[in-house]
Amino acid sequence: MCGISGVFGRPDIETVKQMMGAIVHRGPDDGYSVAGTHFALGTRRLSIVGVVDGRQPLSNEDGTIWAAQNGELYNYPRVKPDLLRRGHRLQTHTDTEILVHLYEDFGTRLPEQIDGMFAIAVWDTVNKRGLLARDRMGKKPLYYYRDNDALYFASEIKSLLEVPGIVRRINLEALHHYLSFKHIPCPLSIFEGIHMLPPAHVLEFQLGEEPKIRRYWDLDFSPQSETANAPEEELVERLLALLRQGIERRLMSDVPIGFFLSGGIDSTLSTVLAAEISSTPIKTFTLRGIKDSPPYLHDGRLPTLADTVEFFNLALELKLSQQEKNALDVYVFLRTQLSGGKDAADAPGGAAAGAAAAAAAAPADDAKLDKLLVQSDPQFPHTLDGQSEAIPQRVLRRLE
Repeated sequence: MCGISGVFGRPDIETVKQMMGAIVHRGPDDGYSVAGTHFALGTRRLSIVGVVDGRQPLSNEDGTIWAAQNGELYNYPRVKPDLLRRGHRLQTHTDTEILVHLYEDFGTRLPEQIDGMFAIAVWDTVNKRGLLARDRMGKKPLYYYRDNDALYFASEIKSLLEVPGIVRRINLEALHHYLSFKHIPCPLSIFEGIHMLPPAHVLEFQLGEEPKIRRYWDLDFSPQSETANAPEEELVERLLALLRQGIERRLMSDVPIGFFLSGGIDSTLSTVLAAEISSTPIKTFTLRGIKDSPPYLHDGRLPTLADTVEFFNLALELKLSQQEKNALDVYVFLRTQLSGGKDAADAPGGAAAGAAAAAAAAPADDAKLDKLLVQSDPQFPHTLDGQSEAIPQRVLRRLE
């Protein structure tokens, strides 16, 4: 995550530096700013691509075009060789540099030439023109504020609140939408005068003229001739190919990549495909719920890191099925309740020993436990593969 700040129409670099200071958390690795007669640009950078030489904002060969971005350009590996063949000279290994050269070739049609998640700002010194653009799905935020003949912009509202003379007045229409939908639709923001650039839109600023905003891309739901009558098997393969393509593009990085596993379909599928594609092991991370999540939090106590690591190491070492993991989770919780509320996971040895200790704590209560299991979930699977032994008991035998 990076952050950009800037202004078109005046060389207000001191304000831009103040704006950058409000979003240091977005880019702890580096902060840099530049200014010219009619602009100032600044970036807070979290280094992902071009770690060593990727400082931005950066310019073209003669310093007439400047660019800054928050995001990642997935088609950078393909675009860079094309630019070199067309005679452009690239000085760094960062994806941001292709922006200034694509602008040289395509002008304000630049956003249509890039693929990724991005919020970009470009200044053309010769034509006194500024360009803001946001990615197609709106993954990266971009806000702007008009101050007479100047246009200030930033990745977060808090940066724009640093602009001298800005009035912090709540936008009642935006507040209405937020209270109704828990969301403020573009181009509104919670403050009057501050707007969010909509996804898939570009803002063109020309010195002495009103800014122009246009959509550069839209989603088309109409049936495509090549897929309208295709069999389901073919559609499945095409979808899988597109998913692989999307994951492969997102693995571009000069630093280690990690995946958050929520337990849902999206993160699981993404991780599986990444593991297929990547030449190095994929690091994964899971955050356990912290509210009413047995077996650790029934007494209101937050789980320790040791608790969580022990539980997931146990699950991985035993290669438990999801059904068995759930059963062990519920079993430890319910057995804890039967044993008087003492947290079984506190037993020496972590969750594994805790489960065994819980089982031994009240051996005469097996029937009561089975009844509680059914009461907790009528669909709770007491058997697996047609076997009569309860899953918690099968899991506990494997712990011995």
